[in-house]
Amino acid sequence: MNLFASAQRITPIECRLLARAGGYWLTNQQLSERSTLPRSTVRRLSELTSWAGVPVDEADLFSRACGVDLLHPRRSIDYINRRSFAHLKCNPRYRDKLIGILKAFRESQLSSTHQ
Repeated sequence: MNLFASAQRITPIECRLLARAGGYWLTNQQLSERSTLPRSTVRRLSELTSWAGVPVDEADLFSRACGVDLLHPRRSIDYINRRSFAHLKCNPRYRDKLIGILKAFRESQLSSTHQ
């Protein structure tokens, strides 16, 4: 399976929801430092429900910073399917931002099941 086909199995917003280290959710600043992408790019990618129009190098840097291997996403997909997201529940500092991301994630899931 190539990167393009594999990347369709996990969206940018799902990658963002999985971004964690030591049991804690990573901030946009931390992801920016890990990925070498500007924080504005991290913010933009964090809200996308598709990789359409995203350059391959950006997708690769962003997903790796989030801890997701786009070529082998099985582990990340399993985590999403369990929907435990424990690292999000213990982070009140980012609650408003997370609620927005989670709403966009749920909307993307609903629209993909109705197509």
